[in-house]
Amino acid sequence: MGRFWFFAFLMFSASRAPAKTLMVFAGGYNSCPAKQELLSMPHAKSVFQVLDTADELIESLRKRDADLEILWSCYSGVLRDGSLAHIAANGTMEFSFGMLPSAKPLTTVRFSAEDIDGAGPLAPYFYYLERLVAGAKPNAIYLVGQSYGAWSILHAGIRLANQDVAMEGMLLVDPISPNQCRAHVLFFGSAMLWPSPEGCQMAPRDFHGADMERLTKHTRWRTNLYQTRFKMLHSGPLGYPDWENREFKYRGWYLFGDTHAYMGTDSRVWTLARQRIERE
Repeated sequence: MGRFWFFAFLMFSASRAPAKTLMVFAGGYNSCPAKQELLSMPHAKSVFQVLDTADELIESLRKRDADLEILWSCYSGVLRDGSLAHIAANGTMEFSFGMLPSAKPLTTVRFSAEDIDGAGPLAPYFYYLERLVAGAKPNAIYLVGQSYGAWSILHAGIRLANQDVAMEGMLLVDPISPNQCRAHVLFFGSAMLWPSPEGCQMAPRDFHGADMERLTKHTRWRTNLYQTRFKMLHSGPLGYPDWENREFKYRGWYLFGDTHAYMGTDSRVWTLARQRIERE
């Protein structure tokens, strides 16, 4: 599909009847269902499994507005030679997005992890979101993301803030930047993180202060939930003013110790999210 017709398709798809509430929900690395089901790893959860766990939050929003619409997105590694032994080799990733109730992506883009700087490869996603907001003119917008998805949600929020769009709230769940922590190779579902372990053990720091200040002015509330139980991969407090940073503590034994991935399907996370929304 030529570039003109591709963006024309996105513009047409984003033109829909007005909705009062829009939820933008972004899954983390390896959260696209086809890849996750192929891996069949207990700690690899698809974006739809996370949404199922977040039903308490979603139903709370539906009680406020039955016209709730949800734009989902996910990241995944690219399969090579149909083998489970080497997945996402050379840092190649895919990013897909679509509108519920359909699980079929509107589009999928493929790119190298080295090209992610500035979120340039996600341009079709941002373009679709901007057209969707301009056409639907929702009264309330909630942005929710986990891991890499939280990073893309921050970019999406900044893009909307730059267009003077007011957002109700933003929830980040253990946010990780793919610039600081790249999933270079997966071996039977376990990520080899690169370029440095330190970048995989902190909140994203690759945003300009002016952008974050503008985002703060355009969102009523901003909450960052993070864990430090999984020492190889975890987030931390966001070093920007007027953010609520809350550590989510885990104790005891967890399969593979991967509480970073586990947070997405931990119902307690979404209970806290619902309570945060209902505080307003």
